[in-house]
Amino acid sequence: LAVLVATAALAGRAFGPRAAALVLFAPLAIVDGTVNPHNDALIALAAAAFALAVSRSRPRELGGVVALAAALAIKLSAALLLVYDLLRLALQPIAPRLRARAGVAAGIAAAVAGVAALVIAPRLWPSLGAFTAIVGDPAESSPHFTRSWEGLPRAFLVYVVHWPLPSFIIGLVFRAAGVVWILWCAFAAARARAALPWAATMLFVYYLCLHAFLQSWYLLPLLPLLPALPRFAERASYVFIICITMYYAISMPLDCDGRPVVIGAKEFTEAALVVLPAFFTLLVGWRDARARASGGTSPRAA
Repeated sequence: LAVLVATAALAGRAFGPRAAALVLFAPLAIVDGTVNPHNDALIALAAAAFALAVSRSRPRELGGVVALAAALAIKLSAALLLVYDLLRLALQPIAPRLRARAGVAAGIAAAVAGVAALVIAPRLWPSLGAFTAIVGDPAESSPHFTRSWEGLPRAFLVYVVHWPLPSFIIGLVFRAAGVVWILWCAFAAARARAALPWAATMLFVYYLCLHAFLQSWYLLPLLPLLPALPRFAERASYVFIICITMYYAISMPLDCDGRPVVIGAKEFTEAALVVLPAFFTLLVGWRDARARASGGTSPRAA
């Protein structure tokens, strides 16, 4: 509770009282920040400190980096924001001169090379297996995915028709897409000089669409950044942080049932409940924003 209050105080200073109230009273914060506390709340505190440092009239970039780097001592998932921010700062001097296509091409090349390295490395150096497990293994009977977009087809492939290799390939595609997305957001933020809107967008879309194993408490670091989201994404973010806590109603009664058909049905239903409502809300909001922009309203106002 003390960490959550501190996070709310920092978010309030960065974005105003509404941001503080969101951190304190969102269903996600109540369930996974107090009643069912997780150390991701400490990463949320670091994210709020990053937001405060970067939102100042004279941004304290080093302070933001230090806050995110310190969060690595808590959990490796803090690297999402840290890598994004380091890439943004590195690209800032050259981003205005780079073409978007060149940035996308470089991101795809880096993603393919990175995923290939994660697949090949443990076969050459078995001691790296604990780190490279992020991409999984086609021989796994219970792959590492849950409550995610990729979980929808993979649950069917693994637990119903027993085709682990196509499931594994789908996972590789999502890992590569995640790398491309982070690189693109860093590039866009550097070119637009808009660190916080793109940081919030990166984390929101990554967890909504590209992360494999989604637990509700993983979204705690997103809470202090939500006020920075583009207006068209606000409603979808609220839907997401509500739906992510609703899977408990399905998970708790069925977690002890190890039958493959039950696991597959549970994974599919939880994924549909968690990601589909927020995704389609985001899609509608983005479409409406584009329609308003083409009708004469600026994208920022939309």
